[in-house]
Amino acid sequence: MKSVIKYGLDTCTKCLKCVKSCPTGAISQKDGKIKIDDEICVNCGRCIKECYHRGLEALRSPITKIAEYDYTVCLIPSSVAHNFTSNSEIEEAFYAIKELGFDEVFDLSGYEGALFEKYREYAEKTAEPVIASFCPVVNNLVRIKYQLLESDLIPYNYASEIAAKELKEKLKDKGNVGIFNLVECEAKLALARHPFNSEYYVDHALAIADVLPLIKLTNLENKRIRVNLSKTGVNCSNTVSNPGTEDIIVADGYEKVNAILDSAEFGLLTDVKLMMLYPCFNGCIGGHLTWGNCFLTCKNFHKLQLKDEVQEVTLSQITRTTDGDVKQARALKDRLTFFKKVNETLEKLPGYDCSACGLQTCRIMAEEIVAGNKTIEECRVHRALEVINESK
Repeated sequence: MKSVIKYGLDTCTKCLKCVKSCPTGAISQKDGKIKIDDEICVNCGRCIKECYHRGLEALRSPITKIAEYDYTVCLIPSSVAHNFTSNSEIEEAFYAIKELGFDEVFDLSGYEGALFEKYREYAEKTAEPVIASFCPVVNNLVRIKYQLLESDLIPYNYASEIAAKELKEKLKDKGNVGIFNLVECEAKLALARHPFNSEYYVDHALAIADVLPLIKLTNLENKRIRVNLSKTGVNCSNTVSNPGTEDIIVADGYEKVNAILDSAEFGLLTDVKLMMLYPCFNGCIGGHLTWGNCFLTCKNFHKLQLKDEVQEVTLSQITRTTDGDVKQARALKDRLTFFKKVNETLEKLPGYDCSACGLQTCRIMAEEIVAGNKTIEECRVHRALEVINESK
């Protein structure tokens, strides 16, 4: 997964809040600059929220990129529906988004609902608990931090990619077709071809927070685009109306997600069939790049008249065939050898997790030392303790 998080301050105040907030230790501070490791950044956006000086930002495409294509389509996720209180408002919003310059708008809720149904079918056929693959943060967190659970990830593609692939084929006679996806979070920004040089059918990702303020629902003269939103799809975009069942865990917030993955790794969730994990509070409607207050917009779900219908999809359509932009896991034997060396090195470090070395924890420092990127002398506390011991 390519990191969409970039550092833009000339100097860093060394508060290290971003370093401390990173769930994978992808952020470090060196020579007054923040460094982000593309290989282990999961694009969760926690560092952006913690940076008081707004020195970190998420890269995304501007809507002006529309002009570069002969024909453009905007994919609209089901989470957008939560910003409106009636079906007529949603249909007016779809029309208003199209009027921003798109040739076509496309409702993703049917595909999102279909994927949820496929997740349940997949879970019923497996003996071990499985993890839904709709969230890029969870998928990459598993591959980087919980590698023993990688085989438990359901190997299905993202709804935006399924729709974009079909649209590219359907509209191939339109010339240079551009697929633009509205997204709720930093992680989904990376699920696009540009500007990250990734191999996706979606060409550009646009932040919902950038697009919704541009639309005007007034003076539309009742102009609408008919939309049959999938109740299942809209339901899945938040955890309030999708609370889970006896054998399906639905959890929001990174702390809960992390705790569940910890339990799953130790085999403590034997009664669970499916884990639907949302790092954002209240689910996708609580993403950092959404518009409005998720605690208020989630209530709008009950005001909408939605159908239970979902899009018909086949396994050949949804199976993920490539993950070329994701770092491949090391063989288990190699990992165990590496971790043994890390633990031996960790015993020599003070264990204060002070981040004075510019890294998040002493364990990450130990990993960097074993990898040959750091030396134990670069630990300031270790050096200070050595001086104290020598003076005795």
